[in-house]
Amino acid sequence: MTYRNTNDELGRVAIGVPSSHTINRAIIEYGNELNSEIANRELTAMTHQPDGTKLHSQSGRKHDVNIILATGMGHMPRLRSLTVGKGWDAHVPALKKTDFRDSKGNPVPPTTVSDMEKGLATMTTPLNGFWQPCLVHVPRHLGFELWKDGIMEFEDRKGYVRTITGLLRHLKNSVACHLPKNEHDEIVHRIKQTTKEFRRWATILLEQGMKRASFFLRRLSNAVTTFASLALRGVIIPWHNNLLERLMGEVSKRCKHKWMSWTSRGAQALLTLLVVRVVEPDTHAAFWNRKIFGDAYTIPNMGVSITRLGAEC
Repeated sequence: MTYRNTNDELGRVAIGVPSSHTINRAIIEYGNELNSEIANRELTAMTHQPDGTKLHSQSGRKHDVNIILATGMGHMPRLRSLTVGKGWDAHVPALKKTDFRDSKGNPVPPTTVSDMEKGLATMTTPLNGFWQPCLVHVPRHLGFELWKDGIMEFEDRKGYVRTITGLLRHLKNSVACHLPKNEHDEIVHRIKQTTKEFRRWATILLEQGMKRASFFLRRLSNAVTTFASLALRGVIIPWHNNLLERLMGEVSKRCKHKWMSWTSRGAQALLTLLVVRVVEPDTHAAFWNRKIFGDAYTIPNMGVSITRLGAEC
């Protein structure tokens, strides 16, 4: 709801409700306080997943909204950092506070799973870490690069995209099939074949004058197999960032309407509260309990437990 809607609805059930301006100021203050706590806390994870979007600003330009999740095998995702109106370099201090370990507490190589947004992988991949491009975005971006080259007809571009999609699907299926059986040699073979085929098609495209698409395939020839190579070492990371894509959909529904215009502080505060509520409901509830009831707040044990939901007449 808008701040005015919030004021009106609270006024139906309570007396002395703060004004919409007071609610606005409180949300900005508390939301950015939570944002600071999130960015400064120590987290344990197996991989980072960054993504970005844009919001309409009050200045007439657009704000960059950048979000990074810290995810681990068998654990709920955690918000690593969120900024509005800043570049990806603003996330570096927060990224350094992630300790990369598996579910057993063993150190694992730091990794980042992201799409092909320019500069995103370079800025958010930890030092000496690995990058796994989202395999859902790879064929889409290849189609865009083929279009930008401006030489090939639409049907021919579709043929190349289908070929690369088939290679990636074969790699994913090979890992899913052979890893549970400890058939590592088959996975190693598929990794080598995928890299080899990417480079072969890059050479073919270069010979046809499609430099952008050729460079794209050659640049990703090793990166697309990162998840498979790490799986051989017992480190399981996602090969896509669908989780973050769904989260960005929640951001869009709440904040990306054309009639909206945001300040960077207001958008950052509200989005922090929204994202934490979605991905970390316990953290969200604990924060508000602390704000409403104080640091010493605990839920009293009344000796009552629920044994069954629903009722019979």
